Amino acid sequence: ALDFEMVGVAGPAYSPDDLLTAEHALCRVSVVECSPDPSEPSGVGCAVLLDVWVDIDEDVVDWRTPITGVDAASFAQRVRCPRRSAREAVRRLLQGRILVGHALWNDLEVLKLDHPKELTRDTAEYLPLRPPWRRMLMPSLSLLVSYWLDETMHTG
Repeated sequence: ALDFEMVGVAGPAYSPDDLLTAEHALCRVSVVECSPDPSEPSGVGCAVLLDVWVDIDEDVVDWRTPITGVDAASFAQRVRCPRRSAREAVRRLLQGRILVGHALWNDLEVLKLDHPKELTRDTAEYLPLRPPWRRMLMPSLSLLVSYWLDETMHTG
């Protein structure tokens, strides 16, 4: 499974009056591998393969703290790696593996990576996961977690 955290940066089209004009910039990459494990109560064992914070070269205009859990002060204290190192680590880890995540096109685009469609499982695009009232609209991950797991996300 792949998950990125992104912040908003001031790109060429940025307007301080409209945060929606901010561009995405990668600030954290996490990759987790899960496989059958009879010794685990759930029958599945998971291991963190990669969890790194990434240098941001642009000016951050929106830390998206309720989602990322980070602000300028806490980010400054994180050990970070260059974006190209994070990209290469993700590329190596994904090679030949099934990739699971939500709205993966966003994550892959920010690192300019491709992944074979036949090895991609995107929860945003998988129709059987969509609640009945939202069959024709793409659901957020938060909605899927609430509907299927009866849990809330990003509550601190």
